[in-house]
Amino acid sequence: MGTASERVGVPHAYSVPEPGLGMPVALIRVTRFSQHLAPHKPGIGGATAGGPGGWGPSGTVTPRRHNVPMVLPRVIATDLDGTLLDQNGQVSPRNHRALTAAVEAGVRVVIVTARPPRTTEPFAAMFDCAAVVCGNGAHTQLPGEAEPLVRAIDRDTSGTIVEKLRFSLPGLGFGVETGTDFYHDTDYHLEPWIRAEWVKGVLDGTDALLTAATPVTKLIARSKQYPVHEMYEAAVTAVGTLAEPTYSGGAGLVEISAAGVNKGSTLAMLCERWGVDREEVVAFGDMPNDRSALTWAGSGYAMSSGHRDLLDPALGLRVAPSSFEDGVGRVVEEILERA
Repeated sequence: MGTASERVGVPHAYSVPEPGLGMPVALIRVTRFSQHLAPHKPGIGGATAGGPGGWGPSGTVTPRRHNVPMVLPRVIATDLDGTLLDQNGQVSPRNHRALTAAVEAGVRVVIVTARPPRTTEPFAAMFDCAAVVCGNGAHTQLPGEAEPLVRAIDRDTSGTIVEKLRFSLPGLGFGVETGTDFYHDTDYHLEPWIRAEWVKGVLDGTDALLTAATPVTKLIARSKQYPVHEMYEAAVTAVGTLAEPTYSGGAGLVEISAAGVNKGSTLAMLCERWGVDREEVVAFGDMPNDRSALTWAGSGYAMSSGHRDLLDPALGLRVAPSSFEDGVGRVVEEILERA
């Protein structure tokens, strides 16, 4: 898989998923650049990006053994698209076996994705997940709890963001994910593969949109007119400290979460709840929206097929084989073998 600039970004609200073991789903790709990053501390297993030995960028293994303590992690957190799922959007048998073995060994497995809950539920059941984090950290479902943990953008802030972005980039359309439903305004460019039943309402104007769509777990700006990098830069300037924008290469789409809400901050919140130290966490991801989780975890693995920014040796992340080489499963197998 290519870099973000070579991929077509598709909102996680809209792929046509029939997810499951060996069941194809449309690949979804949304990325974000976190503004709230913690320093990375290498921990369990693997080799750092660009470093000698361990898992190389091609997914191969060199003879040198890892020279770090091998202990059983208490939490394994993984992204879905481009990470746990292969190029066909499938969970391979090897990945399934490895994560199942981890759960049986007492490890908490957590899915951390930009997808909405409606497209992640089958995976939660597949791996007996300890938590499913959706919307880049905005919506978290825990087993046995009726209500999810929601970290939303308040209505006034959402309105201000829309106003500022429309001033900077006239003609933008906006959509809102509430965690259960998707709404958009009449200017929003709807792709043909979007399932009609996923769209709860089409509203005329910002007030109508934000009145109907609540809570705002994710605000989506979309345009066919502007390059995605221009949209992202405008969002960073317009939003400031109000919220956190993210973007995916290829399509004119920017996603915005509440201030301080990202995969890393939500993973940290869960681990504090469970009494788990960051050094006891292994995390996998392939795109910039995974960066906050990968740098927070004691052992963060960037997929060798992932975004070049994550593979920068200066970031200090470890490298797993690619998503279409069972990268997650191969690393988890090694961790379990050495623990």
